Amino acid sequence: MKEIDSTKDKVVEDRKRIYLALELFLTSIILCIYSYTRLYNLGVRYSYDYDEGVYLQTAKQMLNGYKLYERIFLSQPPILIYLVAASMSFLGENLYAGRLPIALTSILTGVALYLAARRSCNPIAGMVGLAILTVDRVFLHYSRAVEGEVPCIAFAMLAYLFIVEYIYKDRSIYSFASGLASSIAILSKFLAVPILPAILPVFLTKIGSKNFRSDVGGSSRRLKGFIAFIIGASIPLAILLQFDPVDLYDQLYMYHRSKPLGGTAIDKLIQLYRFLSENLAALILGSIGLIVALVSLNIGCIVASLNLLISISMLVFLPQPLWYHHAAVLSPQLSLLSGLTIGYFAKICMRMYTRSKRKGGSKLKAIILVAIIGLSTISIYTVSTSLSVPGILSIVFRGGSEPEYKIAGLIRNLTSPDEWIISDDQAMVFVAGRNVPPELCDTSFMRISSGYLGDDEAIYLAEAYDVKVIIFWTGRLIQLKRFLEYVEANYKLIGVYDSGKRIYVRRELAPNNGFA
Repeated sequence: MKEIDSTKDKVVEDRKRIYLALELFLTSIILCIYSYTRLYNLGVRYSYDYDEGVYLQTAKQMLNGYKLYERIFLSQPPILIYLVAASMSFLGENLYAGRLPIALTSILTGVALYLAARRSCNPIAGMVGLAILTVDRVFLHYSRAVEGEVPCIAFAMLAYLFIVEYIYKDRSIYSFASGLASSIAILSKFLAVPILPAILPVFLTKIGSKNFRSDVGGSSRRLKGFIAFIIGASIPLAILLQFDPVDLYDQLYMYHRSKPLGGTAIDKLIQLYRFLSENLAALILGSIGLIVALVSLNIGCIVASLNLLISISMLVFLPQPLWYHHAAVLSPQLSLLSGLTIGYFAKICMRMYTRSKRKGGSKLKAIILVAIIGLSTISIYTVSTSLSVPGILSIVFRGGSEPEYKIAGLIRNLTSPDEWIISDDQAMVFVAGRNVPPELCDTSFMRISSGYLGDDEAIYLAEAYDVKVIIFWTGRLIQLKRFLEYVEANYKLIGVYDSGKRIYVRRELAPNNGFA
């Protein structure tokens, strides 16, 4: 009997090793593809979004010694700027250096998602979640752009991973780390705020419980873990103490309140559906994941579901406009729930198979269920991937020949490194190796329409910085009519391009011949 038991144990151990090796092999392939699409050609494409130029010039002017929220107008929390500035201080002021921290936090998102889904459910959940996120066009696009959404969701996913570890191990250090990561996520962008109310129900469960049905742990609650979480969340907030609270209140709160309304909740919901339907697999399986969370009452699934639902509610019901880049925060959450969905069904199939094996019954039901789930998942994923591949190829391999590079060369010829340029395409000035006035790092539609940037300020700054070149490129600054009149009166038009794009040079410095 002992020999038989020993043989069985050896067979079980051999199978575990084979499964682990297979998991590592498949995960490595997925992660390599995931990382390659984030890092390849990273500094080649001119621009993925207008906001890139805003954040690049903001980081550059901070490195030049100007203070955030004081001389530099900044409507977002500071962590993103710190990440970009740190990279630029080591790798130089170029597009690759600016984008690298975003790409790395995107990889962090994928790794954290895989580990969290694996821990909360099983290896299948981790691999499926990572595979679905790999082909998400929205998330890939902003994983290569200097935007706050990817760092924000990366640290939020890290907070989720730590809270899952806390659920399973009941060690306060994980709760502390979750609080720390949550706070850093919010200081990257306020879109991470939902992670806090999503995590809080964990501390209402009983110690040792893995789901809300459990009776393990008696009446004791996770008070110690909650205190550790609050302490962890408080530490990064100390960053804000270096800034004037009046400036923070004005730029981080009042500015957003003054933005134009962004449409009705129904309109936003339809718009959000269009954005998210670019990854059908995540949308379909992630939606099923919400039901799975309610059925299983697994704490990890509940936290993931709450985070997604609160995030959607915030985007839909807050009065501010909804933009394409906001969907990048939801993509990893849907991918996580997709993985948990397939992992949960895989668990059910395994239980059915094991039960039928023990009772000597038919394994046909379990096999049929595995076949249905497997084929359905593969079909959905294949269709979703085939629709995404053209967009993914364009995101990864396009770029390098945009006309803005030629204009950047023109700017270099017209100005010296210590001269100032005003432009509503700050990325162009950044690529040229030149500076915009720190007060004009942001010339967005929202800043102009909300009254935070007007004609008088723009004219004053053009005079105060003795600006040599002014560029109207994205249709933003041209809304300031008196400023445009001032420019036409004091500067010479040397170039007119498609869609009314114009370049002006101060009259006394203008070349005799214009540039077409």
